[in-house]
Amino acid sequence: MAPQTSDLTALQSIQREVDHEIESRAGHWRLLQERLVSIFREYEAGPALSSAIYRVYTRADKQGVIQPINAHLKAAHKIAEEIYAYRTGAEKIRGGKAVRVKEDPAFGIYDVADIVGITIVCPFPSVVQRVVARIEEDGTRGQKTNCNFLCCLLLYYLVLL
Repeated sequence: MAPQTSDLTALQSIQREVDHEIESRAGHWRLLQERLVSIFREYEAGPALSSAIYRVYTRADKQGVIQPINAHLKAAHKIAEEIYAYRTGAEKIRGGKAVRVKEDPAFGIYDVADIVGITIVCPFPSVVQRVVARIEEDGTRGQKTNCNFLCCLLLYYLVLL
């Protein structure tokens, strides 16, 4: 069944919002990502967390040599689709399954948790909390990152081997 015209119009409107934000903020997000990756690699090399962090990488690192502009960001159409899903209470794929998300008409681009993709790989479940605690500590104290908002979002990226 084809999407209804009103759905397409809403999605196109959201896509324009996303394109505008990416155009105006992509450079800032790249600098922020570079700074955070540098900090997380310092964690990885330092004595306190060297055994807790196996690898730190970005979305762009995974994409290989030929990268589109803004490879450090989630694809604009995926951001728009996620915003649309939340604004309308539509289905979204999570863990390979379609689940209906709670409708939130005010959901916007800054509610999307994984626009700037940074992944911290931890070798054991037992060390994840040490890494989380360090990120939260630095974010709370304003040390190095001075961005509590992003430190909270980055907790989504801690993964296990």
